[in-house]
Amino acid sequence: MPIILRPRAKDGGNQNARSTMSLQAAVNSGNVKRYRYRSGVNLTPGTELHDLLRDEIMARANASHEQMSARFDSWNKVDEQLTAYMDLSAYDKDEKGSSVQDTDPNKPVSIVVPVSYAILDTLLTHLTASFLDLPHFGYSGNGPEDELGAMLMEQVVMAQNAKSRTASGLHTMFRDALVYGIGPIAPTWTTKMAYRRLPEPVGFIGRAAGFIKTGLNRRREEFIKFEGTTIHNIDPYTYLPDVSVSAGDISSMEYVGYLRKETYHSLLSQERTDVTRFNARYLEYIDGTSSLQTDESKRDRDGVDQERGDTVHNRVDVIYMYVTLIPDQWGLGPEVYPQDWLFGLAGDEVIIAAAPLGLDHNEKPVLCYAPDYDGYSAAPISKMESMYGLQHLVNFLYNSHVANVRKAINDMLVVDPELVNINDVMNPAPGKVIRLRKRAWGKGITGAIDQLKVTDITGSHLTEGSLIMQLVQNFSGATDSLQGATRRGGERVSATEFRGTQLAALSRLEKAARVAGFQVMGPLGEQMAYNNQQFMTQDMWLELKGRNEEDLRAILGAEGLEPDERRVQVSPEDLLVAFDILVNDGSLPNQGDPQLWSQMLQVVSTQPELAQELDSVRIFKHWARISGAKNVQDFLRRRPNAAPRVVSDDEAEDQRQRGNFVPLSEATR
Repeated sequence: MPIILRPRAKDGGNQNARSTMSLQAAVNSGNVKRYRYRSGVNLTPGTELHDLLRDEIMARANASHEQMSARFDSWNKVDEQLTAYMDLSAYDKDEKGSSVQDTDPNKPVSIVVPVSYAILDTLLTHLTASFLDLPHFGYSGNGPEDELGAMLMEQVVMAQNAKSRTASGLHTMFRDALVYGIGPIAPTWTTKMAYRRLPEPVGFIGRAAGFIKTGLNRRREEFIKFEGTTIHNIDPYTYLPDVSVSAGDISSMEYVGYLRKETYHSLLSQERTDVTRFNARYLEYIDGTSSLQTDESKRDRDGVDQERGDTVHNRVDVIYMYVTLIPDQWGLGPEVYPQDWLFGLAGDEVIIAAAPLGLDHNEKPVLCYAPDYDGYSAAPISKMESMYGLQHLVNFLYNSHVANVRKAINDMLVVDPELVNINDVMNPAPGKVIRLRKRAWGKGITGAIDQLKVTDITGSHLTEGSLIMQLVQNFSGATDSLQGATRRGGERVSATEFRGTQLAALSRLEKAARVAGFQVMGPLGEQMAYNNQQFMTQDMWLELKGRNEEDLRAILGAEGLEPDERRVQVSPEDLLVAFDILVNDGSLPNQGDPQLWSQMLQVVSTQPELAQELDSVRIFKHWARISGAKNVQDFLRRRPNAAPRVVSDDEAEDQRQRGNFVPLSEATR
């Protein structure tokens, strides 16, 4: 949360320029230093071009928000089911007690049975296990001359992903897609600066000895702490796609955008370092709130994330939108062919960014994962939404049974107030004495108090609820075996039955993973590689690891080095190669039958004919991977570098004629 430097007025208003001067008045007064805009266009707020662009952006944002907001009610219901608790009804509050003295924590109240949460966790576990192990992306060269650069690109992207915590963004994307049907992200090139202390000698220059060192000082130097592609997750509630195109086809959209909460301070900082940003100083004179920021999400219904309060008056809502346009028609240049542009509109009033993308990958830097897409819908129905009715029924069955039990265990009495002191009956304390009225003395208590008979019509609800929960699991593919539970009832589960059931369930879950591969993971890996080729400026030291470690060590001459010395320097020029993306097929790294592959390895090792045709080393590596070894290369022997052998010209010629020596040009063909 930003630190507020200006005090608040006693009446709740802001004692700053926003409350004393309008935006247009600030522009006319000259209080804000004039900006110099790119391409010679004037985008000062209030000018004709500025207001034209503002209206075009808002028209697209409103059209998208109107369609997407129709899904908010359904998403809210799913959010409530995933919280695993329910707001107390008036009856629940009475049951719990209205005062501290009356509150009984042991009394049951309405709950949400966490079936959907368990299903979501199972599906999410499969996706994370399929894609979040490093490296997230694989690369191969288009030709022999590109192989080394592609292997280095994989190492660079892997190091960048580890530093930028790409796995965290992908996890959020997977969860959004399973809950809401769409998981949009914006991969953005990011440069982070930091400062370091460097030693600097201190001394004086002597006439005879030259510089004489007397000590060391530490000077502060700014440097690039990180550069690479980072993932920004887009909240589906603020996502603004072109709804005429299906969710997974971003490249065909005329526009795509999203709404983000920023602060005045952060936008000023961005303007200082990014030449495509401007007009941030005008934000002092607007409210900063967007009409699209309606806070429809029920994820923060406990008030953890207060939208606006006395301490966040410098909050600014910014609509970021990528639009395919013809600059000549929009007044942005002489080009008559379509280009992709980025716009930023703050508070629905001030344009703070307008620039052509000019990205080498020539795509909008937005991707959307939609595991249940139908090829047409901009916001398809998610798995959690499809199961909402069954989840709601399970909640009803359990809560109605709890309500019936709660009714039965409480005293439900029929009392004749003419014979019994009703105040004694209403006293909840145990061991109480109920006094009869004087006219009933000596006549007994028959007819004065009777227990009302309660028939339990919900006795089968728990059994029915379990059956519906099983139906939900079968529908989603998140069966008991994938949740770590064995089949209940019947005879003992055999290993063969368990393995067959688990593999069948995994094959169903692989569908969602395969969709993630071609919708997001492949395009994302491609954009990351292109961004490195276009924007990377500094050399990078890498520790060799992963699937290409042995090949790289052999090529780069690092084969005999110890693990702590396996570092090579990669320059941006080393990455300028043609490459292909190796997309994960969605299968788990350890999926397979280790016992079966172990038997196959034994057969291959003992049969000479098979040993000649099959590579037993590669079979062993595959067996090790499905058995749980994440990096088989760690177990390989390190061979020392061979010392070069120097021979005379006559001996070399003699060995060449015998076929023992081969020219380097022939060996590398």
